[in-house]
Amino acid sequence: MINRSIPNQFSRRSVIAGLGAAIAAPVMGSAETPVAYPTKNVTIVVPFAAGGMSDIVARSLSQFLQQTLGHPFIVMTRPGAGGGLGIQAVANAPNDGYTLLLTLSSISTLPVIAKVEGKPPLFERRQFVPIARLAADPALIYVRREAPWQTIDDLVADARKNPGKFSYTSSGRFGPTHIPMEMFLQATGTDMLHIPTTGGGPSMALLLGGHADIFFTIPGLGMEQVEAGSLRVLAVSTRELSPPAACADVDRARDRCRVHGVGGAFCPQRCTRIDHKADGSNRS
Repeated sequence: MINRSIPNQFSRRSVIAGLGAAIAAPVMGSAETPVAYPTKNVTIVVPFAAGGMSDIVARSLSQFLQQTLGHPFIVMTRPGAGGGLGIQAVANAPNDGYTLLLTLSSISTLPVIAKVEGKPPLFERRQFVPIARLAADPALIYVRREAPWQTIDDLVADARKNPGKFSYTSSGRFGPTHIPMEMFLQATGTDMLHIPTTGGGPSMALLLGGHADIFFTIPGLGMEQVEAGSLRVLAVSTRELSPPAACADVDRARDRCRVHGVGGAFCPQRCTRIDHKADGSNRS
């Protein structure tokens, strides 16, 4: 089974100092006296559909923070535009520290892509302050159990012989599972049909349902299906991060595409940062 709790390396001290409290700006009282934070519900926006990596991490994190800080942290999914709509919503949120963002690499890639395409970006990276990195995983190339390929080399050879015949799914155009797969296709000289969705959950459903042939994503979305025999893993994307034990013997795709999935928490740039002690009390 996949452990969906907060990773062990995030102790009570590190989460409070880096997230629950060094978060940013609670309201400042007179003479810059810090006010206790939080004093009401906090919203964590996930810019992808439910069931994906960001959503899984956000829900585990919200439960942990509620137990630790004593107020509800409510996860709200706001998918669309490859994650851009949800990220934009947080960029425009009130600067009171009660709207946070948990997202993936889209926060960096989408503004760049918009400028390349000559479009106004929905947001700018500089509008956010990073709070904490909450996930860093290798990416895995998943296929269904009945797929004809036994190795990554089998897949590449078949795709070269049949350009455009096979399809892959992603969590959205220019999102965290789209760009790595395009890098892989470019590196291997192959061409596949791209089927974008609004998140990792819907993409995994497409793969399992036979509507896409490949999904290049992180372990948390597919390892239960691997253990159940519904999916297989053809390759792991990086040597810097350890893959799940069930993937220890699969090929490494690092020579073709060296990537890993990173998730983090952010708040709007306008928030005023404060520090918190490990016991949760404030200090200016």
